[in-house]
Amino acid sequence: MNPDRPAARAVGIHHGRIIGPDDESTGVRGREEVDLLGTRVVPGSDGARTHAPPGSGQSYGGCRGRFGRHPSPGDA
Repeated sequence: MNPDRPAARAVGIHHGRIIGPDDESTGVRGREEVDLLGTRVVPGSDGARTHAPPGSGQSYGGCRGRFGRHPSPGDA
C-alpha cells in the first residue's frame, strides 16, 4: 500500500465498475451500502486465474467460496 495515499473507507461502483474512492465519490447517492467488515478491496480483471505447476500438489479450490459474495459475520 502507498503510505502517501491512505486507504479509502468507501468506494463508488457504477454498473459494476469502480468510479472512485470515498473522496472522489462523496455525494454520490448509492442504492446499496455493503459493510465489508474491514475486508480489503483490490480491483482486478474479470476472469483472472492461476495455474499451479503440474504435480505441485497446489490447489486453490478452497479460495472459491470467499469470492463472488458479500462477506458474512462468521467470515472474520
